[in-house]
Amino acid sequence: MLFRSLTTLGGMLTASAQYVADYLNGANEFYRKGDYASAVEYYQKYLSGPAGAPAEAYNPYSPQNKKGKRSKAFDAIEVKYRMAECYRNLHYPTKAAPLYKEVIDSKNTNYPLAKYQYGQQLRAMAQYAQAGEQFKQFLSDYQVDDAYRKSANREVKNLAFVESEMKKKGLQYYTLKKSRYR
Repeated sequence: MLFRSLTTLGGMLTASAQYVADYLNGANEFYRKGDYASAVEYYQKYLSGPAGAPAEAYNPYSPQNKKGKRSKAFDAIEVKYRMAECYRNLHYPTKAAPLYKEVIDSKNTNYPLAKYQYGQQLRAMAQYAQAGEQFKQFLSDYQVDDAYRKSANREVKNLAFVESEMKKKGLQYYTLKKSRYR
């Protein structure tokens, strides 16, 4: 009877262990389905991983890293880019912008749209000068003539207009109010 109880308890502990690679697989599945909030949560768990615990301490309730299970295709930069994309799709520019910045700072050429997306997040946070610089850098690096390039050109012009309007005198006398009529 005691043996059966211990065997059942041991089986439950083993079955409940989450592996870091499982977090990545789950996050990718949520990302593919468009459930960005769940994907971000799993990507965060994947990035935190078991690295925070000391090597000699074993915690059965923390995610364990299976050897050979971690995909080389999904390094930390790929995960951060996907997290930034999730936050962008969830309309959280304050959370997406630092992640795009990390991707850009890594100098990884696999993400050519990171500067464009980073510029959009900066613009959404009303950091117009920095956004304009990001769009200009994007245009100098990205040589494909497509919708992103056309949009970036338009953004540079729009941001120049916004900055010129913000410098006008007497701006404090104007206020915008939401109409009570729909």
